[in-house]
Amino acid sequence: MVITNVLRELVLTKKPNRAHKALVDFEKKVSSATQKTQTFTVITQNVDGLSSNIKNLIEMHGSLFRTRCTKCGDRRENRDSPIAPALKGTEDSQFDINLPIEKLPSCSKCGGLLRPDVVWFGECLDNEILTKIEVELERCDLLLVIGTSGLVYPAASYVSIVTSRGGKIAVFNIEKTYDADFEFIGPCGETLGNALMVNDSEDEDA
Repeated sequence: MVITNVLRELVLTKKPNRAHKALVDFEKKVSSATQKTQTFTVITQNVDGLSSNIKNLIEMHGSLFRTRCTKCGDRRENRDSPIAPALKGTEDSQFDINLPIEKLPSCSKCGGLLRPDVVWFGECLDNEILTKIEVELERCDLLLVIGTSGLVYPAASYVSIVTSRGGKIAVFNIEKTYDADFEFIGPCGETLGNALMVNDSEDEDA
């Protein structure tokens, strides 16, 4: 939990960048289009919550800012800083703090221990999330691959799933990662807004 608090406190100092803003603006552009059959979904592997302004968002690995009770399974948003009073200042520690169990974050419903609602290494992805992703991939005609190495599965397989159905691939990255129909090499904050033809001003809130 100390390590999680360090990550939470670090992310709380960060703001969405121009690429996040471009995706928000593009979603608004799609939703306001006359052709209502058009949809736009963001599937993110990140757990930092920086895409939270996207309405149609699938966080495949969960979020640091959502808790899950280890006893009753209750999930809820939580941006408390720190997540529990006893963890105040632990973001500057060397992770060797031993806290009594009663000082750790607890569920307001049943009193069980809370954990971040994220998928750690070695844990399985949520089947409900995977089903939602499968539905989106089945109807996807253009997949934007943004800022990823394309090495981690199952996300690494999404390009082949879409192309097997005749869909197109657009890659935004600082280096070549896939054979794509459209390729935009460079920082995503610079290339994404221009490619999507949306306002990518740094001064506006994302």
